[in-house]
Amino acid sequence: MKITIKDNIFDVDVEDRKILLNVNNGLYFELNETGSILFDYIRQNEPTKKDIIAFIGKNFNLPEKLIEADLNSFVKDMENIDAIDKEND
Repeated sequence: MKITIKDNIFDVDVEDRKILLNVNNGLYFELNETGSILFDYIRQNEPTKKDIIAFIGKNFNLPEKLIEADLNSFVKDMENIDAIDKEND
C-alpha cells in the first residue's frame, strides 16, 4: 500500500507539533513530534507501508508490531480528516 498526502492538506509547525488543515472540509488535526516527522516523511517520499515501517524502525528503534499498530492508528487519524490517499501495490 502506497500512502500519499492529499494536495488540499496544509500544515503548520508549532514548536515540536504540527497542525494539519484540510481546506476542502475544514477539518484539522494536531500531530505530536513523532507524528510530525512521519507526516513529513510521507509527504516527501510517498512511501509504501513497508517503507514507513522501515523508516520508523531505523529512526526510533521500536519493535515492528508496535510500529504497525502505531502506523495503523496514524493512517486512521489521517483518513478521519480525509488527508491521505492509499494505493494498493
